[in-house]
This record gives sequence, structure tokens and C-alpha cells, in this order.
Amino acid sequence: MAIMKKFLSLPTDILNSRGLAYSASGDLCLDGVNLPYLTKYLDSPSWVIGADTFKYRAMQFYQMLETSCPRVNCHFAVKSLDHVAILKILKNIEFGLDIVSSGELSRALHIGFPTHKIVFSGVGKTDSELNFALQSNIAQINIESLGELKRLNKIASQANMVAPIAIRINPDLGYGAYKKITTGNKTDKFGIPWNEILSLWPKITEEMPNIQLKGIAVHGGSQILDEKKFLNFYQRIAQLIKTWQNQGLKIDSLDCGGGFGIPYSFNEEPLNLRKLGKIIHKILSPLNVMLRFEPGRYISGPAGILISRVIEIKQTESQKFLILDAGMNDLLRPALYGAQHEILPLKQKENTPNNKYEVVGPICESSDFFRRNYTLPQLSPGDYIAILDTGAYGSVMSSSYNSHPLSPILLAHNGKWDIIRKRQTIEDILSNETLPDWIS
Repeated sequence: MAIMKKFLSLPTDILNSRGLAYSASGDLCLDGVNLPYLTKYLDSPSWVIGADTFKYRAMQFYQMLETSCPRVNCHFAVKSLDHVAILKILKNIEFGLDIVSSGELSRALHIGFPTHKIVFSGVGKTDSELNFALQSNIAQINIESLGELKRLNKIASQANMVAPIAIRINPDLGYGAYKKITTGNKTDKFGIPWNEILSLWPKITEEMPNIQLKGIAVHGGSQILDEKKFLNFYQRIAQLIKTWQNQGLKIDSLDCGGGFGIPYSFNEEPLNLRKLGKIIHKILSPLNVMLRFEPGRYISGPAGILISRVIEIKQTESQKFLILDAGMNDLLRPALYGAQHEILPLKQKENTPNNKYEVVGPICESSDFFRRNYTLPQLSPGDYIAILDTGAYGSVMSSSYNSHPLSPILLAHNGKWDIIRKRQTIEDILSNETLPDWIS
């Protein structure tokens, strides 16, 4: 049986980009916090977010943008990781936010986030959400349809206000690691077809006095690692903007969306920010408009892990199942998209044989798989593992399915840690449920 070399010989840059390192004694650490030591005080499953790694990646991305274009704003996609502690970190470094619901706006307001740095995206905004955003004086509402535009104009008129907007177009060019996360193709639900803009523009400027038309918003898809795809997408958008400008449309801003991917596999190459910056500088800066970008996953993804404990090793005739106490109720992405996350043992042991495992959770669904035929060092019940790159679309998508309480979230910083969300209890779940009188 092969000896565990995969994990002992991982290049340090692969771990460091995630804030991870193995100590001399073989303990996995995140932002200086010893994770095996942590398990002595906190049961699993548990989320751990590296605040230092998160902040570093945010500042690194913003610095790339500022050196690439003279007029730029950066708005973190709150949907990827929405905890108020994360939003406060972003506020402290003067980041902006991209929100998709009134709930996310409420989180931002709760910590006093500057509303002039908030952009509201999303395809299904209700009247109450539009009014809430308008009354909060946010920077911009990205409009997804003519119906939404008419509703907002009416709401603004009734409030005797002017709503700042950008029209989100569907450029019929989209990318994404999975079909379920493309957003720019004509079959996707997002945006107004690009060829309707010329007829829509005068309707807004001439017939909707309570609308302030600022520009265009786009989004090509998620989890893009190839800089050439951004080149193709930005060239397409720049061509449209130049054509519309030449035809007399006044475009003051361009919201370029997000889509900036991360390497979920140890074998994938990360997005090259230097190359991306050069593309932005060459293609988008000459448009002479205010540029907005909405990174989410790139910043939050590598900053988080999910700690889980091995419940059982189940051997069948053809497979060996590694059964964890974390399941698809915690981390939904593998079941939802077929996404694959790398897994590391919390404790390294030299000269440990490797095994091929079917890594599964405890949920009563056949789709409750994390990895299939995955190589890990030989593990035993009670051992702990870390599922990597779960800072984005991890805890925010978790549920209490099968009546499993929501797992806690810890924030690691400079070798210390704080619980920023307590473990939910079954009593917490039951306290929100009531019995109607006719049953009793």
C-alpha cells in the first residue's frame, strides 16, 4: 500500500494561499490557529474562517484594480459569505458590497456600512426590497427587466425620489465551471438582451423622470480561472459600450460583475491577477467610465474550511466509505453542482498508508457525497479532517436538513480564534415551530 506522500509533500504555496500550514508536529493550522487543538474545545462539524487570509486576498484584489484603471470601485459579493464580522472587516478596509436581497442590506446597515458603497443586484427584487434600497440611499440598483424598471420608477415617484440605476444586459456570452453557474448566456434568467438597449434607453431618459440612468451592468458567470475568458468577455462588453457611446448613449459607469475563480484542486493553476490587471487596463480603462467589480469567491473561498470528524469506516465488497459527521446540509456544493473540494487530515502521520475512500456524510440522500475514490491517509473513527476552500458558498448555503442543527462559525486571527456563530441546538429549531389549536 502506498505511503502518504501527497499530503507530506504539498508545496507551501498551495497551503499558504489558503492561510494553511502544517506545524513541525504535523498539526494543520489556519492563520496561526492550531486546528487539532481547537477540536478539544469545540465539537464538529465546524466552520473556520481565516480573517487574515480573507483580508489579505481582498486587499490584493483591490490593489490590482487600482493599478489597472483610474476610476474603479470594488464590491464584495455578500452572497458568498454574509456574516456581519466579515462585512465589518470589509468596512474597515473601505471595500464596497454587492448585495442581492434586503436581508443582506439589513446586515450591512446593522454594522453601519456606508450605503454609498453598496450595489443591489439580483433578478427578483420585490417592491419592498426596491423601496428599502431606495430609502437607504445605496449607490446603485442593477435593473434586470423592464417590469422591474417600471416598478422602481413608480416607487421612486411615490417617494418623490430619484433612483440611481444601471441596466444589466445579457450579452449572450457566458462562462462558468458548471452549467448551473453561468449567467451571461441568452438562455440564462439574468439581464435584458443587449439588442434591446438602444430602444430602451430613450424610454428611460424621456419617460421616467424618477430614474437616474448611470450605465450598464454585466456578469459572465462564476468560477472562471482562465484569463483569456475574461479577455473575450471584456472585449465583447467594450465593443457594445463603444457602439452605444458612438450612437449617443451617455454611459457613465460599467459594472463588470464578478466570476473570479479559485483553484479547488491542488492541480489547478490560480487566476493570475497580474495578467487580469493588464487585460482590464487594456480593454476597459480606455472606455473612460467608472468601473465596478464584484469579487466574492476569489476573496472568501480559500479563507474558509469545514472541520469534520470521521464517524465510521464502512467496507463493502467494492468500496470503502469514509463516513463524516458533516454532510450536504453543511456543504451543499458537491451535491448541488458536483463540485469537488480537496480534503486534508488535521493531523499528519508519517509512514501512514494511503487508502481510496468514498467520502460521504450522514444525510439520508444518495447525493450526500464529498469525494469519490479519493486518496487520503488511513483514517480511523474519531480522526478529524478539513474540507478546503469552503469560505464561499459554504456556511451561507447550509441548512438544518434531517434536523441537523447549523454548525458554528469560528474566526481565526493571528493565532487566536473567536466563535462568531454559536452551534444551533435542536431546541433552537423547535422554538420556531408551533402546533395549531385544532391538532391538540
